[in-house]
Amino acid sequence: MLLVYPIREGFQLKKYLIRKFMATKTLKIKQIKSPIGYKQKAKSTLIALGLKKMNQTVEHKDTPQLRGMINIVSYLVEVKE
Repeated sequence: MLLVYPIREGFQLKKYLIRKFMATKTLKIKQIKSPIGYKQKAKSTLIALGLKKMNQTVEHKDTPQLRGMINIVSYLVEVKE
C-alpha cells in the first residue's frame, strides 16, 4: 500500500516508481581483487554481497542499497548489468 500525502504527492509517487523500476534489473558482481590489506569495512561489505573468493560472481537485484555497497568496494569488484 502506498501512502500519499497531499504536500509531497509527486515525490512519493516518483520514489515508488524508481524503486519498482530498479528492482526489475539484476546486476552481476564479480570479485576481481583480494580484500587482504584493505579496511575491515571493505571486507565486511564483500561478505554482505556474498563474495568470499576471487573471481566469484553473484547476482543481485538492482537497489539503491546495493549500489551504495558497490560504491564502497568499487576497487575490488567488477559490475555488469
